[in-house]
Amino acid sequence: MPSLDNNICASWTQTDQQFYNRMPFYFVQEQASYRDRWSTWKPLLETVAWQPNEGDTMRSIMLEHSPIIRQQAYGSLLKTTPVADIGIGRERIVNTQLYWQDFVSPHFNFLASFQDFADRTMSNMKEVVRMMDVFSDMYYRTQIWENSPYVYVAGFGLIEAPVGPGDAAHANATGKNANWLNGTLLPALLKSSPGNLSFQEVWRALNAAETIIGMEPFEGTGKPQGDNNPLDYKYALIQSGESWNNFLDDPWLKENRPLNMNIVSEGFRGSLFGRVTSRLEKHPLRYAVGPNGLTTPDPEIVELNPNAWDYGRCKPNPYYAKSADPNGNSTNYSDIEVGFLVGGRSYKAVNVGAPPSAFSAKSTPESFTKMTWNGQPYMTKNFFVPCRDTNGNATVDFNSWGRYLRFQGTAAMGIAAINPQNILPIVFKRRYSLTTVG
Repeated sequence: MPSLDNNICASWTQTDQQFYNRMPFYFVQEQASYRDRWSTWKPLLETVAWQPNEGDTMRSIMLEHSPIIRQQAYGSLLKTTPVADIGIGRERIVNTQLYWQDFVSPHFNFLASFQDFADRTMSNMKEVVRMMDVFSDMYYRTQIWENSPYVYVAGFGLIEAPVGPGDAAHANATGKNANWLNGTLLPALLKSSPGNLSFQEVWRALNAAETIIGMEPFEGTGKPQGDNNPLDYKYALIQSGESWNNFLDDPWLKENRPLNMNIVSEGFRGSLFGRVTSRLEKHPLRYAVGPNGLTTPDPEIVELNPNAWDYGRCKPNPYYAKSADPNGNSTNYSDIEVGFLVGGRSYKAVNVGAPPSAFSAKSTPESFTKMTWNGQPYMTKNFFVPCRDTNGNATVDFNSWGRYLRFQGTAAMGIAAINPQNILPIVFKRRYSLTTVG
């Protein structure tokens, strides 16, 4: 009888099966509790449904109003023939294509759920769902970053930025590629002084967004400002908890705060200037500066040292989490962060329905699963299991005995850049130096 190849999951990078604990040791199952902050972007975007059987590209046609061509208006005397203003409505076209990504759990044997304390079935399903949520949220942010025609660098100012298709095939060829990052963005960051995200920099970015770019706030959308208040006539500032916490030490806040505002023990609360409301992002976009220029370290790693106290723990990657090492060296550490000033009617997230009915209906025989791509995880037995025969030769079995299961799913998504100028990335240098002591 062939034995399971223990290296089957060697390429799996997010879950290592050796970290599971088995009976009869009766370890208490502890599941790390993390705040559910994966969906940062989609709640701020409008949505549109994909229309099937109309080609591989969705075309959105927007009507543009006539430009305002004067700063002063005099009019004509009633006894004369008036001059006419002619309004010309124009059309603007935005094309959108869909993208997709597969997600799969390690396969698991029935024996684990049968005899072990920890049930693998639900934990694997939840992990696949979490990965879909994280990927989708980062997909929207990546598309917004790649399609933003302007970038504001704190301490430097507004710069025009190239836009690209935002897909893997063009990531290094067009848009905000390595040449632009290191040839334009990095020099601007090096010239910025001090280049941190402060109240004044947010104010300058807002001024530039409204007056130079023409950004407009949310209006009548019902998008969330806090728990249940509409975000009307305001902008949203997507930022990390670290940058928000630094507002506690902001010089402008200290100098201009109301006398009854306790910033020592209570901290700063409320919207910025009454016009901007923050929304925290758990894993913001960060860049490390190294010998080869700007890079994007992975946010998290798994502790693989068996002698470490937290062996097996998923934890922050030091090169992503820190802006410098204990000696103050910032090389290869994420010293640069990106926040986003978000206005209304910027992008539309595409809601992708089910595949055509001939593919999505349950097939016959029932051992074959139906096709799904709308982010729904499902359990399947249809995969090859790497095995070894009695001579140690590698072979495969098509799980003919049905002893193994795995969860998998496909998420299809798209985003239409209706008014990309209504989101402005703010690139700034991180800081830890707080002088206000609680």
